[in-house]
Amino acid sequence: MIASEIMLPPHAPEIYLDRATLWNAVENCEKHPKAQLAYSFDIAMQNELTLEENMELARKFVQEQFVTKGMIADLAFHSPEKEDGGIPNPHFHVMTTMRPLNPDGTWGQKQRREYLLDEDGNRIRDKNGDYMFNAVHTTDWHEPETLEHWREQWAAAVNTKFEEKGLDVRIDHRSYVRQGLDLIPTVHEGANVRQMEAKGIRIDKGGKGFQALITNRKYGHGEIVDRQREGKDKATDHTRTDFREDHLPQGLKRSRPQIQRRLVDILVHLFQAGHDA
Repeated sequence: MIASEIMLPPHAPEIYLDRATLWNAVENCEKHPKAQLAYSFDIAMQNELTLEENMELARKFVQEQFVTKGMIADLAFHSPEKEDGGIPNPHFHVMTTMRPLNPDGTWGQKQRREYLLDEDGNRIRDKNGDYMFNAVHTTDWHEPETLEHWREQWAAAVNTKFEEKGLDVRIDHRSYVRQGLDLIPTVHEGANVRQMEAKGIRIDKGGKGFQALITNRKYGHGEIVDRQREGKDKATDHTRTDFREDHLPQGLKRSRPQIQRRLVDILVHLFQAGHDA
């Protein structure tokens, strides 16, 4: 853990700068035990940029795309130690609130009811006598088009920074298929998978990632594969995929037990960082 912070929109109460207060308040305003509490993002930082540049870029992106829309954002910056022969993996985690904030700082509704009306403008009842309605989201934060916009804006922000520094690398938010590249996407393995495979414990996820690299090399993409494996630079070619399409739908919405585990992880990192200091 390098640093963590909470970013608030102007009308949010300052008490939410305290992590425990914020997420307890988020949970307390939900009635259903399986209610979704937060959106979650894991986003790679760039090895071509300094730590300060990466953090500045991340904060600006989160401010412009989330906080200005009314979300409260909880950020954590990580830079795990590089494995022998591995590629550095600096990244940041973001959890944002799902409920919009009202102008007075109270929590708003995720959805509102839009009642079905007959031709005379009267509400229609179902067979049980209850009024029929559609649940309409009060924001567009859940929409696929919004997710696509966020991915596109992150790629644009990173590429602008690359251009400012005169770096001949680019990232692309689109999948290989959409880019027209005949490549098999690799599978994110993570440190635990790498450590287990180093001990001779075969993991299916690691095998799939390695097989994708071998297949890409077989069909004429050896230069890209070599640069990925050797870690010469993280932006391995002009169209490196980052903040991928498959990241968001899987990790975006978390149930209550999941977000509690995520918060425990953050608190453990914070405790360890303070203890080490």
